Amino acid sequence: MSILYSEKEVERVLATLRIKPDDNGLIDPHEAARILTWRALKEHKVVHVYVAASVLRFVDKGVLAVAEQKGERRRRYQSEDIFGLEIFPRRGLHRQEGVVEMKVR
Repeated sequence: MSILYSEKEVERVLATLRIKPDDNGLIDPHEAARILTWRALKEHKVVHVYVAASVLRFVDKGVLAVAEQKGERRRRYQSEDIFGLEIFPRRGLHRQEGVVEMKVR
């Protein structure tokens, strides 16, 4: 189950990660992956590095919708949808337990 973040919390996290969504609140897959990596550390206390391909897997599963697609490769997602995804970072290949290098405020 995902954690409900308030609008102020979302803004604070985006500012901490230095991510600025466009006017419609859209972000690219690399920014979405950075948010998911932050969430894995904050919510599950596990360093799990998400990449842009990880975000695409959420789309393939049908749990994340593409908000805007230009051409064949350029996809953008709603930042609120990324915070609402249910993640399971303990199951992936890219996890490292006990290593904390990302600063979380």
